[in-house]
Amino acid sequence: RCQECFRHQNELFTKKGKPYKLIIHHIDFDKKNNQENNLISLCRNCHSQTNFDRNNWINYFKQKINA
Repeated sequence: RCQECFRHQNELFTKKGKPYKLIIHHIDFDKKNNQENNLISLCRNCHSQTNFDRNNWINYFKQKINA
Protein backbone atom coordinates (compact mmCIF):
# COMPACT_ATOMS: atom_id res chain seq x y z
CA ARG A 1 0.00 0.00 0.00
CA CYS A 2 0.98 3.58 -0.60
CA GLN A 3 1.74 4.95 2.86
CA GLU A 4 0.31 8.33 1.93
CA CYS A 5 -2.98 7.67 0.06
CA PHE A 6 -3.24 3.97 1.12
CA ARG A 7 -4.02 2.70 -2.39
CA HIS A 8 -3.17 -0.98 -2.76
CA GLN A 9 -0.62 -2.22 -5.28
CA ASN A 10 -3.46 -3.81 -7.30
CA GLU A 11 -5.18 -0.42 -7.69
CA LEU A 12 -2.26 1.33 -9.41
CA PHE A 13 -2.50 1.91 -13.14
CA THR A 14 -0.87 4.33 -15.60
CA LYS A 15 -3.01 6.64 -17.74
CA LYS A 16 -2.84 3.96 -20.44
CA GLY A 17 -4.22 1.35 -18.05
CA LYS A 18 -1.00 -0.57 -17.40
CA PRO A 19 -0.43 -1.70 -13.81
CA TYR A 20 2.64 -0.40 -12.03
CA LYS A 21 4.42 -1.17 -8.80
CA LEU A 22 4.82 0.97 -5.73
CA ILE A 23 7.94 3.11 -5.45
CA ILE A 24 10.25 2.85 -2.46
CA HIS A 25 10.97 6.41 -1.36
CA HIS A 26 14.06 7.36 0.65
CA ILE A 27 12.78 9.68 3.34
CA ASP A 28 16.06 11.60 3.65
CA PHE A 29 16.48 11.59 -0.18
CA ASP A 30 19.81 9.74 0.22
CA LYS A 31 19.58 6.75 -2.11
CA LYS A 32 22.54 5.15 -0.32
CA ASN A 33 20.71 5.13 3.01
CA ASN A 34 18.68 1.91 2.76
CA GLN A 35 17.95 1.53 6.45
CA GLU A 36 14.40 0.31 7.06
CA ASN A 37 13.44 3.47 8.97
CA ASN A 38 14.42 5.57 5.92
CA LEU A 39 12.20 3.77 3.41
CA ILE A 40 8.50 4.19 2.69
CA SER A 41 6.30 2.85 -0.12
CA LEU A 42 4.51 5.42 -2.27
CA CYS A 43 2.46 5.38 -5.46
CA ARG A 44 3.66 7.50 -8.38
CA ASN A 45 1.25 10.35 -7.64
CA CYS A 46 2.30 10.67 -4.02
CA HIS A 47 5.98 10.19 -4.83
CA SER A 48 5.94 12.97 -7.43
CA GLN A 49 4.77 15.41 -4.76
CA THR A 50 7.92 14.79 -2.71
CA ASN A 51 10.09 16.48 -5.35
CA PHE A 52 9.09 19.88 -3.97
CA ASP A 53 9.79 21.31 -0.53
CA ARG A 54 12.00 18.37 0.48
CA ASN A 55 12.68 19.50 4.05
CA ASN A 56 8.97 19.54 4.84
CA TRP A 57 8.56 16.03 3.40
CA ILE A 58 11.51 14.73 5.40
CA ASN A 59 9.96 16.01 8.63
CA TYR A 60 6.49 14.84 7.64
CA PHE A 61 7.54 11.24 6.93
CA LYS A 62 9.79 11.02 9.98
CA GLN A 63 6.84 12.04 12.16
CA LYS A 64 4.58 9.58 10.34
CA ILE A 65 6.97 6.68 10.93
CA ASN A 66 7.53 7.55 14.59
CA ALA A 67 3.81 7.96 15.33
